[in-house]
Amino acid sequence: MGNNLFNKFVKSIDSNNRGGLSCYLRRVPVLPAILLQKLKVNKVVKVPLFFGENMHVVTGETVSSHIISFGYAEIALTALMLKALKDGDTFVDVGTHFGYEALLASTLVGTQGSVTSFEPNLFSHSIAMLNLKNANTRLYNYAVGSYDGVAKMLNHDVSGSAFNSVVSDATAGNVVEVPIKTLDTALAGRPKPIDFIKCDVEGLEVEVMNGAAGILKQDKPLVVLEADMPDDGKPSARALELEKLMGQFGYLAYNFELDGEEFKVSKLGSLPASHANILFVHESKRVNFS
Repeated sequence: MGNNLFNKFVKSIDSNNRGGLSCYLRRVPVLPAILLQKLKVNKVVKVPLFFGENMHVVTGETVSSHIISFGYAEIALTALMLKALKDGDTFVDVGTHFGYEALLASTLVGTQGSVTSFEPNLFSHSIAMLNLKNANTRLYNYAVGSYDGVAKMLNHDVSGSAFNSVVSDATAGNVVEVPIKTLDTALAGRPKPIDFIKCDVEGLEVEVMNGAAGILKQDKPLVVLEADMPDDGKPSARALELEKLMGQFGYLAYNFELDGEEFKVSKLGSLPASHANILFVHESKRVNFS
């Protein structure tokens, strides 16, 4: 399924880039949502995705705006998932937001696979609940980090909900308390090894990985962590920090990118990247996403 959807994804991107009648006709069903965005109205709407599912999003919200207009988000990460995930795999989504990647993973891993997602923000979790209803999905309403207990989370307004983050300063903005667990705790007793972890937690990636040491050592999953955007084509300081951390668990760092119809993967710093995500592959495994 992954390769067929990859080809469909590439064609969808090409159609959006070219515009024209076919692109306009595809957007007709989402014109009301686009109008609400132009009017700066935040409303929950249901829109089609490129792989055939429908997804609840919020007009005017950062990630939702891209999904409404194009039927996808995170182009390079989407391409990686289409290439890497297969039927029966186990996918973990830390910081699922409204559930785009989790919904895509649910389709790719099929009924024999599973998707476990974590979203601590109450509003984002409520939208994710509308999307992640397939039998192979589980969604938890707590944060993930380096300890089990309670954490303080900075809540942005609806339009910036993708940037909610766990913080140490209890006086900075709208801060609420949320439960927090390590991945090792949350996924203890898992029936199958983890195959793929996507982690986008607005700067808490180091803490999440430290709390997943057992999984990293035992299961050796593919891991995607968000760093900062490359600086003049060079890895950011945070990317290098993550490379050093993951190296302690036997992982190698890679850039990845979708270049037209070609999906490219190369050692960190050797491939120009248009996004902030870094792929980590355990040194015992081969990098082959053909």
